[in-house]
Amino acid sequence: MGRLIIGITGSIGSGKSSCARYLGRRGFSVINVDKLYRHLYARGSPLRKKLIAAFGKSILMGNGTINRPIIRKIVFNHPKKLKLLNSIAHPILFEETKKRIARSKKPIIIDAPLLIEAGFDSLCDYVIVVHAKREIVLKRLLATRSLTRKEILKIMSTQMPFSKKRKHADFTVDTSGGYGRTHAQLRAVLRKIRNSRE
Repeated sequence: MGRLIIGITGSIGSGKSSCARYLGRRGFSVINVDKLYRHLYARGSPLRKKLIAAFGKSILMGNGTINRPIIRKIVFNHPKKLKLLNSIAHPILFEETKKRIARSKKPIIIDAPLLIEAGFDSLCDYVIVVHAKREIVLKRLLATRSLTRKEILKIMSTQMPFSKKRKHADFTVDTSGGYGRTHAQLRAVLRKIRNSRE
């Protein structure tokens, strides 16, 4: 039996990265695709070059680094530009994720907001979809991100809703009840996975 690879996904503010970090403390190697994305913005990288070619030098800050808020503003108001961004970024991220998987000797967690949409679920043995009540998500994001309610709702509107994501899930985890309840659900998921692989 091969090494275990679990994908964790969920919309913005759902708590997916918190779930991934918890599993990371339980022996998994976590590949955070958002962090990988930022890493691949580095000077001279193929992703950076392609983004500048597609969106122009206006996406650069004064020091030459990619201005993520500017890109976000460009694409979230233009569905065609969002599609263009994803068509550039997703194949590069996919290949880099495969390299990270090959280098790790531990079981893997792939933490990705667009796990399903970008096809990363094809790399996974199991998919966990994380969700929370809408008002709880909004409260979390307003407290922790420098985003307005309007901006958060705009981002949420561009993401696949939980009702569709859950159709791709082997397991769902509701983070509305806080860390204790969330961690208990994750432990139960791990038990089911381990039992199914014995």
